[in-house]
Amino acid sequence: MVQIVQHHGSEQNAGTPKIGSLCFQYSKAVKDAKDDIERVQRKVDDIERIQKDIKKLLEGPHKARFSTTYRLFDSLSQCLQELKDLKVKLDPGKTRKTMSRFGVRALQWPFTSKQVDKIVSNLEGYKQTFSLALQVDQTDLMLDVDQKLDLVTLDAHSLHRKLDLARLPIAQGACYNSRNEEHNARCLPNTRTKLLDDITT
Repeated sequence: MVQIVQHHGSEQNAGTPKIGSLCFQYSKAVKDAKDDIERVQRKVDDIERIQKDIKKLLEGPHKARFSTTYRLFDSLSQCLQELKDLKVKLDPGKTRKTMSRFGVRALQWPFTSKQVDKIVSNLEGYKQTFSLALQVDQTDLMLDVDQKLDLVTLDAHSLHRKLDLARLPIAQGACYNSRNEEHNARCLPNTRTKLLDDITT
């Protein structure tokens, strides 16, 4: 699937104009079809943005986690084919050459409003399919993260119960570095040696 997206991207960069720029040329030249041209251009831009997002995800380090998106291989291939067909129909190269032979230099929009409705509807369907697949994968990832956070929280609670310092018994006056007994007499050297020997052996 990544190869299909890459192949489509390399074809677009191989010197042929993008569909968006072709639509822009038509919108400047053909005033009466401006709304139709802009509708097609917006949908194509949406699809191209989503395809870039899909490509980025499927080439990333977590590509195995996007199983739903990865299964859209056929839909993506079909969408890319429709974009290629649209590009061929929009490319004014051949049409312009033919028209210039007859002395006409005008650019003519190749679609009727009904055809534009169908193109926009098809592209919108692809956009929704790809977006929903990405949402399913995102939800799956979020649930996985949520489950891991729950486990971390449980581990933290059980660790807190084990190490609840407030519940540990305290020997009054036996704190580390305590100065509570400093006013009392201390043992003199060489006294209580027998007791110390019993403790150390």
